[in-house]
Amino acid sequence: MRCPYCGERNPDTMHYCVRCGRDLRIGTQARQGQRPFQPTQGTPVPTNMRPPQPPRYVNAPPPPPQQRPAPQKQPAPARNSSRRRVPSANNAMPEAILPPAVAVREGPEPPIPFPPQTLVEMKSLEKEGLDYTVVHDDLGYGRKKVVKISFTLSVPWLQVATLLKALSAYRSPEFDTIVIQGTSSQAPDVYDFTNGQLQYDHHTRLGSQLVDRYLIDSGTGLESDAVRIVFTERS
Repeated sequence: MRCPYCGERNPDTMHYCVRCGRDLRIGTQARQGQRPFQPTQGTPVPTNMRPPQPPRYVNAPPPPPQQRPAPQKQPAPARNSSRRRVPSANNAMPEAILPPAVAVREGPEPPIPFPPQTLVEMKSLEKEGLDYTVVHDDLGYGRKKVVKISFTLSVPWLQVATLLKALSAYRSPEFDTIVIQGTSSQAPDVYDFTNGQLQYDHHTRLGSQLVDRYLIDSGTGLESDAVRIVFTERS
């Protein structure tokens, strides 16, 4: 059907022109001598209508992927039990180089149970301290002082007693931290200390309190039977 107003060609089932939107039935009825169609008040008059669209065809699903055959495992060659594998010199493991052990001589029994259980017991060992020689006492920086002393290689409780004896000689309000390191000519010089170490911290903060702390390690501090003693007292 051709629109009598704009000449656009429309399908026979259309009532309105797809181009100008006018009623095609009015022109048809006028040509046939019929009464023109009068739209009522409630009949909507479309102003723009899209022509029918061709149907969309859905693509066919892709074919399933082809599975590759699993590779076949080759049987392992049989081992010849008659051949013995001998390690070569190039594959030999190198021997571990360990520091020489520090031998501690036998000593007298401590006057109190060792390690001490209270600060008073630990301080009572000071009078049993051995004579020592100062190696140097000029290390440290700021308010920290490091002193290294040398005395006979001893058992742990004698090490603690000698370190406390040296601490009493160097304790001063000028320093907040004093470190006493014990060495011996009988032990190899591969550690910072071999006869124990004492670190004394003055006015160190522990929570909301200021305390003095004693931290003592026997030997080199690395032995399996090394003793560590920690005590604090209020400043």
